[in-house]
Amino acid sequence: MHSSWRTFLIAALATIATLAAIGVSSALAANEIAYDCKLDICLLDPANPSAVTNLTDNEGTSIDEKPAWSPDGKKVAFISNFPAGSTKNIFVMEPGAAGQGINIATQVTHFTLGELIQEAVWSPDGTRIAFVVGNHLGSDQVEVANSDGTTATPVTVDHGDDPTWAPDSGKIAYDYQEQIYVKNADGSGTAAPTPGATGQEPVWSPDGAHIAFGVKAPFSVFDLGILPPSGGTPVTLTAGSQFIFASWSRSGAQVAYEQVSGGDNIHWRIANADGSADHELVRMQNLKPDGPAPSWSPDGSRIVFQGYYYGSEPGTNGVYMQNTDGSGSITTLVEGEKYFTSPDWKPNPALAPQQFIPAGGATSPLPTTQKPKTVWITKRIPWTPGPDLTIIVLSVGCGGPVCNAGGQGTSKGAIAAGIRPRPGLVAAAAKAKPKKPHQVVVGKLVKTTIRHGQTRPIKMKLTAAGVKLLKQLGKLAIDIELTIASPGQPTVVEQHKVNVFVKKAGKKHKHG
Repeated sequence: MHSSWRTFLIAALATIATLAAIGVSSALAANEIAYDCKLDICLLDPANPSAVTNLTDNEGTSIDEKPAWSPDGKKVAFISNFPAGSTKNIFVMEPGAAGQGINIATQVTHFTLGELIQEAVWSPDGTRIAFVVGNHLGSDQVEVANSDGTTATPVTVDHGDDPTWAPDSGKIAYDYQEQIYVKNADGSGTAAPTPGATGQEPVWSPDGAHIAFGVKAPFSVFDLGILPPSGGTPVTLTAGSQFIFASWSRSGAQVAYEQVSGGDNIHWRIANADGSADHELVRMQNLKPDGPAPSWSPDGSRIVFQGYYYGSEPGTNGVYMQNTDGSGSITTLVEGEKYFTSPDWKPNPALAPQQFIPAGGATSPLPTTQKPKTVWITKRIPWTPGPDLTIIVLSVGCGGPVCNAGGQGTSKGAIAAGIRPRPGLVAAAAKAKPKKPHQVVVGKLVKTTIRHGQTRPIKMKLTAAGVKLLKQLGKLAIDIELTIASPGQPTVVEQHKVNVFVKKAGKKHKHG
């Protein structure tokens, strides 16, 4: 990605830094799409887009963006300036992890001097993340860190942009001054220019057989080029676009790319790896695809992308889905707000290529140089003892005509009896066995009606048992069962974990 485009995105995000973050919630599904939901990272199941999980959910205290699923579909990397106002860094969360998977994040990078972080890309083996670092001099570098947070100082691969991994995780291709290079993933060796690959935005196919990239064309635009990693004469397909935004199917058999035709008419096309069967996908009137590259479903039958309607920019962005064979119509997953962007479809490792062409290079993770740092990325919920027994625990968005939300919260604990024994019974009370902890209903969700496109806070009224436990323990990990009913769609029953603590006068809670 070129510096001018990056500068535009950073400036655009800066204009919304003071907006409140949306919060939405849903159960973690087997088939999920991660995306930017204004200032947070959200997950949705394309089969039930009205129910959404807000993964970072920190109420606008930081800008969380550019999610990327790990190859095994278990973790999500994203870029954030958490805590608020910090230099942007890369974090990783594991949504399906036991315990606090949706609250705890591992910090992968530790920049502090205002460096600009972009384009986080997982290695196919999941052990490392490549990314681009820019500085105030406008010089971009491709760097690599271990994805588990054990790299104190990332290694520098080379000057460049648009890193992409070989399928064996040993080498990285990237562009620098409109030439595609390949180098060892640990930065060792000499950068080798790829013969015939004069251009930008390289993308290595998952089977290792091809690299797609933007070939420089007349009038300062780019066409799609496809060639072997060893180089040669590329197969070229007309795109005429400022950015190609190429994206391979999970098998490596097909590639999607952006084409501009008839002025500002932008749409997606799909071609086979050899350039054959090139075809245009269905268009929606006035809908403009708007980079980054689309993300493929695991079976290759659909793509998901971000876009906006002509004349509405920069007012709205949405996430859309369509078939890759050119049939059907475009499905709207979420739209109507600024910065619903950067969708990434969770991969299914069982459908990934089992065989691929190895590139060699440096396939091992980087040496461990520090202990991982974990942070509490979400905003914990304070409760102040008093007559008000309601607290806001979730924020739910509705994509259907209308949604009705309700449910309850439970926590594991044993409630102390709170009886002061008489002097003669002190010894007997001391010998009494404590009650065994069990699931206790600590709150009831206040039933809430949410209209299409709206987001509403969900309150929970504490029960007497909940109040006793909070006062007794000082904090509670509450398992919330949330039911969302929407006409014409299956009822969704979600499990969400929140953490409530007793806020004491004069003390402030710190993240992490």
